[in-house]
Amino acid sequence: MLLKLKSIGLASIIAVSTMLIPTIASAITPTPAMLAQFKQLPKAEQQRLMKQYGLSPQMLGGLNQKSTPLETPAAISPRLNATNKTPAFDNQTPETAAFEEAPLKAFGYDLFAGEPTTFAPVSDLPVPSEYQMGPGDQVLVQLYGKENNQYELTVSRSGQLQLPELGPVNVTGLTFNEMKQKLTQLIESNYIGMQASISLGELRSIRIFVAGDAYKPGSYTVSSLSSITQALYIAGGINDIGSLRDIQLKRNGKLVISFDLYDLLMKGDASNDKRLQSGDVVFIPPVGATVSIKGQVRRPAIYELKGNETMAQLLRLAGGLNRGAFPAASIVERFNDHQLPSLLNVDLSTRAGLNIFAQHGDILTVQNTALRKHKQIALLGAVNRPGLYQWSQGMRITDLIKSTWRDLKNSADLSFALVTREINPQGDIKVIQIDLQQAMRGDNSANIKLNARDTLLIFNNSPLSLERTELNKLIAQQVKPFVAQSEFESIKVEQSRLFSTGFENLMAAQENGLPNELAAQKVEKVLHKLYNDHQKLKMSASLTRNELLFPVIAKLKSQPNDVIATQLVSISGEVRFPGVYPLTAQQGVADLIQAAGGLKDSAYLNNAELTRTEIGEAAQATIEHVTINLTDGHSDSIKLKSKDHLQVLTVPDWQKNMQVEIKGEVRFPGTYTIKNGETMMSLLQRAGGFTDLSFAKGAIFTRESVRQQEKQQILALTDQLRRDIATRGLSQEGNFVSFDDSSKMLAELENLQAIGRMVINIKQLQTYHQDKNTQRALRLEDGDKLYIPSQKQIVTVVGEVQHASSHFYQEAIDVDDYLTLAGGIKQRANESGIYIIRADGSVMLPQQGGWFTELTRIEPGDTIVVPLNTEYKDTLTLWTQITGILYNTTIAIAAIKGL
Repeated sequence: MLLKLKSIGLASIIAVSTMLIPTIASAITPTPAMLAQFKQLPKAEQQRLMKQYGLSPQMLGGLNQKSTPLETPAAISPRLNATNKTPAFDNQTPETAAFEEAPLKAFGYDLFAGEPTTFAPVSDLPVPSEYQMGPGDQVLVQLYGKENNQYELTVSRSGQLQLPELGPVNVTGLTFNEMKQKLTQLIESNYIGMQASISLGELRSIRIFVAGDAYKPGSYTVSSLSSITQALYIAGGINDIGSLRDIQLKRNGKLVISFDLYDLLMKGDASNDKRLQSGDVVFIPPVGATVSIKGQVRRPAIYELKGNETMAQLLRLAGGLNRGAFPAASIVERFNDHQLPSLLNVDLSTRAGLNIFAQHGDILTVQNTALRKHKQIALLGAVNRPGLYQWSQGMRITDLIKSTWRDLKNSADLSFALVTREINPQGDIKVIQIDLQQAMRGDNSANIKLNARDTLLIFNNSPLSLERTELNKLIAQQVKPFVAQSEFESIKVEQSRLFSTGFENLMAAQENGLPNELAAQKVEKVLHKLYNDHQKLKMSASLTRNELLFPVIAKLKSQPNDVIATQLVSISGEVRFPGVYPLTAQQGVADLIQAAGGLKDSAYLNNAELTRTEIGEAAQATIEHVTINLTDGHSDSIKLKSKDHLQVLTVPDWQKNMQVEIKGEVRFPGTYTIKNGETMMSLLQRAGGFTDLSFAKGAIFTRESVRQQEKQQILALTDQLRRDIATRGLSQEGNFVSFDDSSKMLAELENLQAIGRMVINIKQLQTYHQDKNTQRALRLEDGDKLYIPSQKQIVTVVGEVQHASSHFYQEAIDVDDYLTLAGGIKQRANESGIYIIRADGSVMLPQQGGWFTELTRIEPGDTIVVPLNTEYKDTLTLWTQITGILYNTTIAIAAIKGL
């Protein structure tokens, strides 16, 4: 209670003080008694009172506060345009910035760019020794020695100080140091045994005028310590047409000094920033001649001229040239003698160009240099250090790659490499195929001399060994700004194949003439910048053969073919890397096969087919097919032409290595290699047949092609459900489906794992096998899996029951009994829709108009499913489909995991 009274008492004192002196409420000086009472309050109560009455810790004597550096009070806020109330120096929107060149700003105007809000004189700075005394200044005199006294003296209007017992002392026109020396000598000579310490207290305020093109011209009261720049700051700076280079200080109608703000901004020279006196006028005339400087300079802006500046001085104003500048091709836009715009080419790399005088309104553009590097060699692909290297006269491939184990990746293809070479000034290329292994042996026919700006491509021979994490991250980062967060999360799941998938889609889109999807667009952009971007050069070691060739193929396709046909050939069939390849000089069939990584084991060497397009005299195209025997030497003599296509056929009846897996209750489980047309029962015979504990009726058979089909069906069903929910929400037919419920069901469906299970009847397949009915036998495919579980003795009840559970099988118990064991069905269960999933995956439904018959009695391994009553939730029929899919998939997964 006492604490509360103390708080109320102090608050009352502060409140009354504030009411009596509203104009100086922010400058209340609490008495010692008030401070003592205030210090006894808890810290939280102290802070509440300070916040309520606008007090600061400094006003209360720095209570519990550490010393803080002095700060200049804020007197201006950012300038606002009259129309849109946005900062005046930030008029460009992000949309316009993306498509338009950013407009140049006038240099230096944003230094003082602000809106004056209050007068905040700076009076807490140290007083310089050359400060000139004047009426209103307060002098603090402290006497010590025989006696101790302290006096606060103010310079009168006549310029005098009234010293006790000494009379008036004239200090007008004296500096602070001179006044201090004069008073010290006077006191020491008149007061025996006493010394004096003299300092300044409050300084006088002076009235000055800011005129001309200031942002807020007018009369201002400022500290006597203020200078020209501080006056500009208080006035909000200079408006858009004011001069920064001819700011004039006038006193008694005469020019005292002209201040060039460029000296302060560019050189840090404030020597002409003179201190103001009462009655001074800071005058800002209109801006003089201006020039615009843009392009490859460090500080593009609009600059004010002082008179007769040369181009060299303009470059110094703009901070000099950027590293990528090409000053020899600079351009000046200038109005000629007839006031018409004209262009002037200026070579700023010469003395004559630098000595050209600038004129009012000039626009100087410094061009950038070419992005292509001079005398370079690019090394890309399966190398340890891809990048750009210096070219020298007579340089050969072995000068760039000195050691296969030190300079090349383990996956590098030593039998095939390419050199791309520019053949004209516009950058058209030709391609040279080389055998890298022969080049490393010193064979000069392969170890060719390199030209400046050649590119050497070394290809990966093992695509599966490539590390593509950085490539996938790069595409993900470029895709993220263009997709919703939920879609991006799904993209990240497949991030390990993001680049590969994007490239596959890019190739498919180009082949079918379709627009590229988003990831394909980003992959295409990365590959097109492959030779010029340092970061992407480093990533070339992670590219496959076709990906590394993509920019070369694109360049060859884009070259004009009015003189020479597009230099491309293609190969398909039984080669390691089928695709499109550059046509090199004297390239034969063997060279193309080598470029494609060589033949597969399944290649049919006696009969390859070369398809050639010939243009006849009537400008009509004819297709010619040539059969080639790859086993004789004749194929080496066949030289390829533009747009030739070689197809390497497969050996008749060639069988790929197909394997199936069998697990569970068979005598010899494991992975078996199968032949075309092999059946399920023949595989079981090879596996030794079933064990005594096998439950063949519950066999689980999965197939990859079925799994992919299920996956597509789930995606189609999800899309259909999403459209139905949206349509129902818009039409408001039937019961309302909440967003949370629909989103939850969609998420469950999208995350559903496809199993690929096929329902099989082992007993029936055995009958077909015994009858040698090969037409109805189950033929195996590569990747098939067969699970033979052990004997089952349980029946499972799932769905809308009180307690989903599994029960020991009893022959005398029916469906109702098992439902009773599970606690009965729930209120929202669809009693008429109950069905049974057999151990083999088949589904038994109730008979039309009746319940389960003897044919549908419960057997070991069965699962009773009680579905949700869709009318209870919503009238959408798809809810039933989703529920069934979820139940069936969950049961299949549980069966597989239980093996």
